[in-house]
Amino acid sequence: MLYQDPTTGSTSGLAMSRSIGDFDAGNVGCIPDPTVAILNVSSLKSKVIEKLNKSCGQEVEIDPATGESTANSDCASYEEKDVKVFSFAATDGLLDYLPEDAIAKHLAKGLYGTGTGTNEEGGQKIHLLTACEDLIYAAAQGWTEDKGGRYRDDIAISV
Repeated sequence: MLYQDPTTGSTSGLAMSRSIGDFDAGNVGCIPDPTVAILNVSSLKSKVIEKLNKSCGQEVEIDPATGESTANSDCASYEEKDVKVFSFAATDGLLDYLPEDAIAKHLAKGLYGTGTGTNEEGGQKIHLLTACEDLIYAAAQGWTEDKGGRYRDDIAISV
């Protein structure tokens, strides 16, 4: 599907081969199959808790049955209920310009009010939709700067 801009004469198109299936494109690595990973959320939380508690200067053991830590110290001791988990899916148009950890940290502000400028630090919690828009605008700016406004890949995110 091609479109010709009546003002500039430039053409652009919509690449449908990945969604519909183009056997020739498959020969060069263009595939419609997603990468799927199955994660054990309890295991992930335990690793995060262990890292948080170790960063406090204490050696911690996590009870796999309860997820509770066995540390006693003046430091805060984190437990499974303290760790929030969420996921996001984004197109390459967003991921080409923003690192995954920065995306996650910004989304956490909208979901939980965490990170720089949040309620805990005296700032305002941002709405999740605003957090997503911020990321989309940031990626769009990257495309504009790199391509001089003549091309931009699709930019989408789902949380």
